[in-house]
Amino acid sequence: MKVVGVSEVGAIRNMEEVHRNYLIRETAKVVYGEAGSVKDDEEKLWAAHVVKNRYMLQKQGKYRFGSIRKDFLGYERWGKNRGAIENNRLEKRAWEKSLEAARKAWTSKHDPTNGAVFFVSREFLKKKGIKDPSRADLVNKNINLSIYPLEYVKPPEGHNFAHAFYRIKGAKP
Repeated sequence: MKVVGVSEVGAIRNMEEVHRNYLIRETAKVVYGEAGSVKDDEEKLWAAHVVKNRYMLQKQGKYRFGSIRKDFLGYERWGKNRGAIENNRLEKRAWEKSLEAARKAWTSKHDPTNGAVFFVSREFLKKKGIKDPSRADLVNKNINLSIYPLEYVKPPEGHNFAHAFYRIKGAKP
C-alpha cells in the first residue's frame, strides 16, 4: 500500500530523525543524572560520548552492554527531578547543559574520548581504595566495572574532571 503525498525517502529520514532525537534525550537524561552538577561542559560532553559509544558498539554487534536505564544509576535522577527541572533555575540550567552536550555528541563526528564506554566518579574510586584512576586493572578488579579489559582515557590538558573515563582495551572507536 502506498501512502499518497509522502515520499518513502522522506518518511525514512523523518523516522531516523525521530530516533536520533530519542537517543539525544535518553543521553541527556544520563548526563543530567550522572554529571549534571559538574561545572565543566567538556566533562558533560565526554559523558554524552560514553553513552553514544556504547550504543554504537552494541549496534555493531561487537560488545554487549546493559540498557541505558539499567547501567547508569544517575538516569533515575532525571525521573525524580522532572518537577524541579521546571521550577528550579539551577536544575533547569543543568538539564539544558546536559541536553546541549547530548546534541553535540550525537551530531559530531569527532569523539574526544577516543572511544570511552565507562565513567566513574573519582570520589567513588577513592572510597573503594583506588587513588590512581589510571590503574584500570584495579578499577576492573575492585569494582567489577566491566567484563572487558579497560584502559584509562586521560582528560584533555587543563581539565580536572570529577569522573574517570575508560575505554575497552584494543577496541576501535
